[in-house]
Amino acid sequence: MKKLKIILALLLMVASASAQWQVNTTPANADTAFTWHSGAVGIGGSQYLNAKLTVAGPIVQTTNAYFKTARLFVQSPPSIPQNNFTTAFISSGIFWNSDSMKWQINDNDLNSIAMMRVNNGDMNFYVRPGPTNPAPFLIEDSLTAMNVMTLRRGGRVGIGISNPFAKLHIVGNGVSMDTTAVLSGDMLIQANTGGRTTNRGAQLEFVLPAYASGTNPMGQARIIAVAGDNIHGSAVGKMILGTRRQFNKLGTGTNWYYGDDLVIDGKGNIGIGTSTPAKKFTVSYAGTLLDANETITSDVIIQGNTGSRTTTLGAALEFVLPANTDGTNLYGHARITALPANALTGNAAGKLVLGTRRQFNKVGAGTNWYYGDDIVIDGAGNVGIGTLNPQAKFAVNGTILTKQVKVSQSAANWPDYVFAPGYQLPSLDSVAQYITDNKHLPEMPAAKEVETNGQDVGDIQKLMLKKMEEMTLYMIELKKENASLKKRVEELEQRNGK
Repeated sequence: MKKLKIILALLLMVASASAQWQVNTTPANADTAFTWHSGAVGIGGSQYLNAKLTVAGPIVQTTNAYFKTARLFVQSPPSIPQNNFTTAFISSGIFWNSDSMKWQINDNDLNSIAMMRVNNGDMNFYVRPGPTNPAPFLIEDSLTAMNVMTLRRGGRVGIGISNPFAKLHIVGNGVSMDTTAVLSGDMLIQANTGGRTTNRGAQLEFVLPAYASGTNPMGQARIIAVAGDNIHGSAVGKMILGTRRQFNKLGTGTNWYYGDDLVIDGKGNIGIGTSTPAKKFTVSYAGTLLDANETITSDVIIQGNTGSRTTTLGAALEFVLPANTDGTNLYGHARITALPANALTGNAAGKLVLGTRRQFNKVGAGTNWYYGDDIVIDGAGNVGIGTLNPQAKFAVNGTILTKQVKVSQSAANWPDYVFAPGYQLPSLDSVAQYITDNKHLPEMPAAKEVETNGQDVGDIQKLMLKKMEEMTLYMIELKKENASLKKRVEELEQRNGK
């Protein structure tokens, strides 16, 4: 017994020292050769290649034209359908390139379902759709839960949805408009800027090819979010939407830059043409020439698609306020409407109408809420109040209440000339005859003319002053005549002894 124990101990020592065993067939590297050496197992040959498991046997042929090689075959029996695991192949060798390594997952008929291939440092993952399920790749958080991620035929990727309708389709639980969570979106784009900075941020870019061949892709537009300030602990943000153009933000240069076309700052102010909007809606541009004659001259446009030139339809800018004290029942309270001055094709004459809403129509009747044509500027530059068709530079259909009116006249036309030497003062007899014939003073307009054409306030004031000056001259002459007559009367009385 003691000798037997010694022999067994020696055998164990020898086995431990060599730490290997080998089962060979003829030849030594056949499929059935099996080797174990220092924790490494080799199948199909004696070279274990410093790996825990090395399979170097001959090729196992499959019926699939794309995945034809396999070194390791693992198959669960048909009687155990748990989790739908069926077959796995780990292969290397002759498919595509001799230096490639592939991992195949097959069904029971040896038709490949998926393969991971490593070749010269590149890794590719291939998925073959099944005959009944066009979603070949699924990631689930449990066997019964909905798909976390789905890859479907046609290159559609779904996150949170098993049947994506676009190249990338993300479905979440929705985000509250009033959320205060630090992160609340179903999709996040994070930029590791190292801290809060106002000139670097997280970006979503939209890319198109520069050439018809589909090559040289370039970003065409982007949405970038940056910090609204540099204050540590602040969460104020700023969002910038911009398109690419071949000049920088100053309008110069030849490289392709992104513009800060539309900006939303941390106060909710929106800016177009400025990265620092001062109010809720700020538009900044170089300005419009007063004498510009292009088809469209401004950088801010309100367009009305009326279909044709019509004097009853136009483009409007409306000012809206709630009709109720709780902020509901929005109503337009005032508007500026631009419409054609005429319906002529090829004519660009315009008309501008400013109006407020009132509970009667344009003729002062009705109970609905209408807009009035309160101030009108027509195509000739005439301004009308209370009239849609002003016939003069300033036409008012109604009463004017003012504290002061100034009318300018040229000095040459002002009737100071009545008192100048040589002025021919009409005789009172001729004036009397004119009044008898025309029923108004000479040079003054007749009542019918005033009714039809109105009166020029400046001219009327000038004519009235002229008539007053002429009347003054008549009175002076009459006084002289009276003084002369009085003197003669006094002389006659003295002569007669009175």
